[in-house]
Amino acid sequence: SKRDVPLLTADMIIKRMEDLLPDRLGEKCIGHHILTEDDLQFATYSEILSWFSKDVFSGDWRVFNRRYDSDQALYPDLSLFAQYERRILIELKHEVERNVTKEHIKTDIKKIDRFLDAYPKLKFGVVLATTWDPNREIEEYLEEYARKANNYGSRLRLILIDVSKLIDLNERHTWLEEHKRYFARLYND
Repeated sequence: SKRDVPLLTADMIIKRMEDLLPDRLGEKCIGHHILTEDDLQFATYSEILSWFSKDVFSGDWRVFNRRYDSDQALYPDLSLFAQYERRILIELKHEVERNVTKEHIKTDIKKIDRFLDAYPKLKFGVVLATTWDPNREIEEYLEEYARKANNYGSRLRLILIDVSKLIDLNERHTWLEEHKRYFARLYND
């Protein structure tokens, strides 16, 4: 007989995102497996999809990549559905050695805020960004949004993964040079 598995809820998914994604995506960044925002999107999609195994949880969850929203005329990076209802939206930014700025991250926060205002049934909106922020400039710039996002009861979540904090201070320059070489070899052909 099939064993009972717990019902996966939006709150549980957010908790897993906040608890697991920083380490798992951080490790992929350190290993130069995430070089672009598309890589971040694929890694995040794959990680979340693995949580939807019917052997682990029930609840009929699905994750979709860039599913168009005709009411807002936007493509959220990832949309999580419980059965047929969109419950969680995720916007992703990969700032590490890219042309993405802290202002781009702020724009995504405002985009998610608009979605949350337009759709009261949405349980959560998440902005997840991988950054290189050894001087905490991005973190300080987004501090106001982080306070709002991570208050208890808030539907908005901000997850900043500072890759520089995961690398020993003495190794940061070497890591950045290696990261640039990987990108140049894989994307500049």
